[in-house]
Amino acid sequence: FQYRYGEVQATRFDFVPKGSAGESLNFMRIVPIYPLTEGITQNFMRQIIFEALTSTRFGESLPESIIKKRQLMSKRESFREIHFPKDHKTLEKAIYRLKYYELFELECNVALKKHYFTHHKERKYKDNPAGLVSQLIQSLPFKLTSGQKDALREIKEDLLSQNTMYRMIQGDVGCGKTVVAILAMLTVIESGYQTALMVPTEVLAKQHYQTLSGWLNPVSIRVELLTGGVKTSKRKEILETIKDGSAQIIVGTHALFSEDVKYHELGLIVIDEQHKFGVQERIQLIEKGEALDILVMTATPIPRSLSLTVYGDLELTVIREKPRRSIEIYSHIVSSDEKRKTMYQFMDKEIDKGRQGFVVCPLIEESEKIDLNSTMSVFEAIKSQLPNRNTALLHGRHSPQEKEDIMAAYLNGEYDILISTTVIEVGVDISNASFMVVENADRFGLSQLHQLRGRIGRGNYHSHCFFCIDHNLSEDGKSRLKALMSHNDGFALAEEDLKIRGPGEFLGNRQSGLDSLKLANLITDEPILLKAKEDAFQILRVDPKFELPENQMLAKTIYKRFEDEYRLYLTS
Repeated sequence: FQYRYGEVQATRFDFVPKGSAGESLNFMRIVPIYPLTEGITQNFMRQIIFEALTSTRFGESLPESIIKKRQLMSKRESFREIHFPKDHKTLEKAIYRLKYYELFELECNVALKKHYFTHHKERKYKDNPAGLVSQLIQSLPFKLTSGQKDALREIKEDLLSQNTMYRMIQGDVGCGKTVVAILAMLTVIESGYQTALMVPTEVLAKQHYQTLSGWLNPVSIRVELLTGGVKTSKRKEILETIKDGSAQIIVGTHALFSEDVKYHELGLIVIDEQHKFGVQERIQLIEKGEALDILVMTATPIPRSLSLTVYGDLELTVIREKPRRSIEIYSHIVSSDEKRKTMYQFMDKEIDKGRQGFVVCPLIEESEKIDLNSTMSVFEAIKSQLPNRNTALLHGRHSPQEKEDIMAAYLNGEYDILISTTVIEVGVDISNASFMVVENADRFGLSQLHQLRGRIGRGNYHSHCFFCIDHNLSEDGKSRLKALMSHNDGFALAEEDLKIRGPGEFLGNRQSGLDSLKLANLITDEPILLKAKEDAFQILRVDPKFELPENQMLAKTIYKRFEDEYRLYLTS
């Protein structure tokens, strides 16, 4: 169509012979518009699709009971009506049915995972009101927030129940999740069982080890550190304490589930930042004990729709309240050479006070070479502006051990500035860091920027985060940074981030089927998602092994779609 001579006019026409088969598909009805390749017309494509729909046998995967309960179309009818609907109302029903089934499959996967990882436990924990938990709370130099108290209550209820716990503590940076996890550990230790704290890196493991050793000194709990970097002689000694039960808390990396690690009686595993660990590692850890309780901690606020899908197999504890602090983190946007000059002057003054800082560059995954060159140019710029400062560079070409060594040196105060292509480790606590510079801030997601900002301001002095952006920032980039400047609430930013980037990019590798959604939208279709979740969990309660005749086709579909995951579950 074109607008000509003051009115809309048709300039191109499709012709179908009257009385031909194509007439009923192309005229006097709602018609589908398909993306085409050269030489193919809409009329021809509609005819092909119609013949395919007519000749295909559609096996119905949804149980009859759910089709009746939700008044859904059959699979065959929904496919026909989404291509060649009788009217708009029928089209909406077809779309609803297909969206529902996409989300229902996801929720079946969630329900199955929950079933596989929930077991009856013979272990009994004591609930001693005047015991170790109470003693530690009284010895802490701060009071627990109401959010921390509620979280501890929920965890204790799980621990004292007859079924294994699989719970996630979700809280924004600085809300005090670690304290809650330690108190949960003491509940288990007091009953004579061991606990393990698993983290992604050695630097983080050492930091947690030091924190736990300091806090638990008043209640005489033995903490051991087990990582790949522990020397053979020391490792032998640690393994013996784990085996005989004298080690009560074992902090470590993947080394915790090495074959030679034999626990005396492991009761609880705490996993820090679960997104760094896959299903395989989770199974290996669980095999280290009998019906183990699992507590996961994450500082990444998870939007509600994702908590219903990707993380739906976990019970969720959310700590929203943060301890009251007088320390502020100030955010600044650097968009000109003049502002950048002022930023460098500020960094210099902070280092004069004995402070440290970070400079973070975006990771360019497509090209390691571009990534390195980009970081090197930032490194050279910092060196030229601040020539008398000790600056370290951490990039993708460093070996894991080199990365560990550089981070350890920075932690020890050997460097004033750390420039990194990798995101500064979530959870690494550097109380002396008072400033951060994020180069090309528009290339990061909102949640990621908020996480980075949370790496500073952990000491007793105000901190500053500088977001450096290009002069020609897109409208989308501007709205993202505007949200970041106006919000300090990680939950609000996570919801906004999900809307902007979508679930696939928001989650990275942990998509668990979300990348295959064709019609359903986790944000706008939440009412359908809630119904699908209710029905999927109901089926698993009644028929956990999919043995009923009406669930046979559903079982085949689910196992085929999530084949790799279930191969791991079934062989573990």
